[in-house]
Amino acid sequence: MAPKRGNPKIKEHSFQPEGEKPLSKPFTVKLTETMYNEVKGQDNPGKFVRDAIQEKLDKQKNSSNDT
Repeated sequence: MAPKRGNPKIKEHSFQPEGEKPLSKPFTVKLTETMYNEVKGQDNPGKFVRDAIQEKLDKQKNSSNDT
């Protein structure tokens, strides 16, 4: 019988998304080099982009509700 390998506590060290909903859908966008460098310079680039998108969606939703 082959020896067991791997980390038996892998779930303790796996990626845990922030918030209630799982982050399961990838989305790719093209950026200028300047935008790319500014985003990559953030402490948490993924969260920065998600927050920016959510902020824009909220603004758009609020402006359509005001009409």
